Parts: sequence; structure tokens; C-alpha cells
Amino acid sequence: MTAAGDRSFSAGTDLKEMAQTPGDNGILLHETLTSLRHLLKPVICAVNGYCLGAGLDLMLSCDLVIATEASRFFGCRR
Repeated sequence: MTAAGDRSFSAGTDLKEMAQTPGDNGILLHETLTSLRHLLKPVICAVNGYCLGAGLDLMLSCDLVIATEASRFFGCRR
């Protein structure tokens, strides 16, 4: 997987969208990442530019990551 743009792989979760959407978006994200990790075929992530927040979780759920020298990674400290 990769991004369509050239400035970032992922800017993370849209917090305004999450605030307006009913339900627990954290559970949905967790289920999505778990499903990705359990795919039977390898998932390759190509990162160019920024990879932030939930985008970092998405990248780390892949089997192989290819990044350019321009890639920058920022996540939450837990």
C-alpha cells in the first residue's frame, strides 16, 4: 500500500471527523489493523514523506516497509 500524494503517506487520524462520528473509532481502527496483520498474503507498505499517528500504526501492521530518505515517522508516546 502507498499514498496517492507525494507529500505524506498518512497525516494520521482526522480528529474532527472522529468527534462527529458516533461509536468507538478506536475499536474500528484496532479491528482494521488486526485484520491487516492476519492477511494470508504479505502486505508491503511504501512510505514517502510524513507518516504520522494512526498512519504509523497502519505502517507497522504491514509485513514489509520500504521508505525513502524523505520519510519522517512520528507517533504517539504511550
